[in-house]
Amino acid sequence: MSRCLLEISPSSAAFGLAARRRPPAWMAIVMLTVACEGTGAEDTIVIAGKDGQASLRSTGEVVDYTGAGLVFRHAGGREQTIPAGQVLEVQSPWVPAQVAADEKFQQGRYEEALHHYREALDKEPRQWVKRLILSQSVWCFRRTGQSLPASLAFVQICRQDPATPYFDSIPLPWETRPVPPALEEQSRKWLADSEPSAARLLACGWLLSTSQKPEALAALRQLSSDSQPAVAFLAEAQIWRTTLLAAGRAEAERWQTRIDRMPAPLQAGPLLLLAQLQSRLEQSEQAAITFMKIAILHSRHAELAARSLLGAGTELEKIGQRDEASRLYEELVAQYPDSADSVGQAKQRLEELAQPKDVSPPRPASPPRQAPTPQP
Repeated sequence: MSRCLLEISPSSAAFGLAARRRPPAWMAIVMLTVACEGTGAEDTIVIAGKDGQASLRSTGEVVDYTGAGLVFRHAGGREQTIPAGQVLEVQSPWVPAQVAADEKFQQGRYEEALHHYREALDKEPRQWVKRLILSQSVWCFRRTGQSLPASLAFVQICRQDPATPYFDSIPLPWETRPVPPALEEQSRKWLADSEPSAARLLACGWLLSTSQKPEALAALRQLSSDSQPAVAFLAEAQIWRTTLLAAGRAEAERWQTRIDRMPAPLQAGPLLLLAQLQSRLEQSEQAAITFMKIAILHSRHAELAARSLLGAGTELEKIGQRDEASRLYEELVAQYPDSADSVGQAKQRLEELAQPKDVSPPRPASPPRQAPTPQP
């Protein structure tokens, strides 16, 4: 097996309005980096130190890795459970099929990556690694527009680990769209199930676009108090979809406060709703900033990132920043060619922005008015 690195590195970014300074192409809160490092049979973990101290590195065996924590067996046999939030890196031997799949994923060859991930699932004996492979498969399905397989794979992860550290891969819809019949049927089944709550959350997200919207909305209100924080946060944000057209400035402020309290990897979809609300309230500069947060910090969510670049460009046009808007449209077309709808709209805007500004010819001067002739 090849020894590779799973790196989970939190980062922060300072960014301004795109009209003033073009943002970098992407910046991630959570990164999955694959870097082959020879061979070996041991696992190495890097965990955050306490109170700002240097990180700690240990060698041994990863027994399990869930949302509750990482169970690690040290070289001497002692087992330790480390909170998931403290885990910065996991170095472990992956099977060759997983290494090949990760390489294809990085190259944007998602169907080929899926083929190798399926092979890796058959050959990898460790359950915690299987869940990692499934989470990568979810991203592949999402990138190729396969919503039902993405949802099924995500629910499979959550049945084993309800508080999965890969919760950000959940394929929730954030805008109304047609729901394929097979996905609607599966969502109806999940809605009737009590566990896992992530399955019901997914079902509600899809059923909001169907005739079962009332039932989905009622279930979302229940889920907004779920014991799983990730489920509760996202259920509340899904409810915002139903109030977007009637929400005002007070709701915009409340949504912003609520998003700030959400785990950073879960903020992409809620930020999209906030940006759309700010746009409707004619807060174009703030909307552009919020759209750019998604494009910069959540570029792994390709459809949302593409939609956000389009939205940011639209808002910049509203405040007269045509050149900056054009650059965002160009970046959208280059970075997200598979996002057909957003790319098509971006190309149309680029064509229109390339046209010279409409300068109306000067109006001919009006003939001088004659003074009225006095009546006798």
